[in-house]
Amino acid sequence: MTAQCTDVLIYNGERCRMHTNPLEDYIYQDGYSGKCPYGEVQLSACWRGYVATFEIKDDQLFLNDIQVQDDWDDGWSNGWRSAMNDVFPGQDTVKAEWFSDILVLPRDEVVQFVHMGYATTYERYTILKIEKGNLIGTTEMPLGEYMTFEEKREHDYWLSERKRMSAMTEQEWLEDMFSRARRWRRSRSDVLDFPIRKEDPIERLEEVEREYALTKSAKVL
Repeated sequence: MTAQCTDVLIYNGERCRMHTNPLEDYIYQDGYSGKCPYGEVQLSACWRGYVATFEIKDDQLFLNDIQVQDDWDDGWSNGWRSAMNDVFPGQDTVKAEWFSDILVLPRDEVVQFVHMGYATTYERYTILKIEKGNLIGTTEMPLGEYMTFEEKREHDYWLSERKRMSAMTEQEWLEDMFSRARRWRRSRSDVLDFPIRKEDPIERLEEVEREYALTKSAKVL
């Protein structure tokens, strides 16, 4: 996985990088919506396929633009166009009411560069808590505190996922896996354990079913 270019947040008049991609929650709410912006160029440094610009204004989170790249002849800096109208026809800016989570803004200098996703670490982080597009809290964290915070978030996420999946029927579980596999194939920035390969659908289905059996038999903590 290549290090990924970030979305942008305009916050207190400053253009900030984000280690969060709020538009993904809109694109994939209730499964794949089919509203993902497409460009002609697909880059390993931007697997999601676009760069979105958001802004905090009057304690609300707004989407201002979505850029996709159609031409690579002149390199990374050129060939971009707005795809805002493709996703939100006739709207110049949209309140991100679909988003309820945190925005992670890396700050200051790089501590350790990691050529994978958003794994590069920074000296400090600003955490913005968003609820239905409204800013409800702000926290500043040094690197050590942020790492502990992220470890707990990851632990809580996988615990909730295990509980959720253990309560599913086999059909529900398979539908969930196939939905996430399609999401991965669209070029999500994260890594899915169960990509579906068109050349071996039967083998892939059998593997997914085996994984389902293991999940159902696992103890839920």
